[in-house]
Amino acid sequence: MYALSPATALDFLDAGRPASWDFFSATNRQDLIEETGLTRLDFFHAARWTYHRGSEAPPHPFTLVTEAFDPNAGFYGAALKVDRPGETDQIVIAFEGTDPSSETLRKDPVFLAGQLEADAQIYFGQIPEAFTDALTFTQGVLETAEAQGIPRENVYVTGHSLGGAEAEYVAAQLDLGGATFGAPGIHASAVPEGSTPDLINYIVHGDPVGNYSADPPNRLSNILYSDDILHFGEVKYIGSPVGGLQLDAANALLAPNRTDAEKLAGLGLLVDAVKYHLIPSYEDALQQLAGADTLVDGLFANQSISLVPADLWA
Repeated sequence: MYALSPATALDFLDAGRPASWDFFSATNRQDLIEETGLTRLDFFHAARWTYHRGSEAPPHPFTLVTEAFDPNAGFYGAALKVDRPGETDQIVIAFEGTDPSSETLRKDPVFLAGQLEADAQIYFGQIPEAFTDALTFTQGVLETAEAQGIPRENVYVTGHSLGGAEAEYVAAQLDLGGATFGAPGIHASAVPEGSTPDLINYIVHGDPVGNYSADPPNRLSNILYSDDILHFGEVKYIGSPVGGLQLDAANALLAPNRTDAEKLAGLGLLVDAVKYHLIPSYEDALQQLAGADTLVDGLFANQSISLVPADLWA
C-alpha cells in the first residue's frame, strides 16, 4: 500500500536555487526572493510533473529524491531537490492531482478510483486517506532533511487540484510554505488551532474546483456542501475575470427558486467552466502574469505542456 521509493535516500548536498521570483510587482519581489528563491513556475512545473508519476525526468531545476505511491488512496507524492550547487539546500514536495485521462483509466483504474473517492470525500468535508498519506510522506521527508542539516523552512509543498488540497492539508498540519494551483480547499476542522498560513493558492477566476471554497464568498454557494470548506493560506486570483462571471451566472441559475430549464443552463455553464481547471489554463494564466518579463533559465522558452485535447489534464 503506502511505500517510499527504496532506491532514493535523501541526498540533498549541493542543492540550492538562486534568488529570482518574478511575482506580481517590483515592490514585493525582493521579499519573495528572500523567502524562497523559487519562482511560481518552479512550483507549477513541479506540480504538473507529478502527473507523469516519475516516468520522465523532473523539470529544471529539480532532481527526484524520493517518492510514495498508494494507488488505493489515489495518492502520489514526490520530494524534489533544487539542483543548484553552491546555494542553500531546498526541497519541494509535490503531490499529484486527479487525473481522469483515458490513459490513467486504461492503465491504472484503481488509482483513478482512489482519486475520485478522495475528491468526493473533500466535497463532503471529510479527510481522505490521500491526505494522511501526504502527511506521513512529508513527515518522513522532513525527518531525513533535518538529519541532512536542511531546516524545515527550506521545505515547501505544491500540487494541482487534489494535489493542491493535499498540499494545503500538509501545510496546515506542519506549518509549511509553498504554492498550490486549482486546489479545492480543505474543511476548516482540518486546520489545527494556531496554524500560521504561509502558502499561496493560485486560482484561475473561472475554475469551479479552485472556487469550491467560496472565495470570493457565494461564488458557488448553491453548489457547496459546506461553507466550512476554505483555502489554507493566501488566495491569488489569476487569468481573465470573465471566467468568474461565468461561475457567478451558473451559481445564480442553480439557485433553489430557479426553473428546471434555468438550472439545466446553469449546469451547462458549470460543466463548461471545467476548462478553467485544466493544466493549460493555469499555464496560460501564469504566462499572463509574467507579461513581457524574461524569467530565469528561460522557463517559458522550454514549455512542455501540450494543448492537444487528449493531454489537457497532464
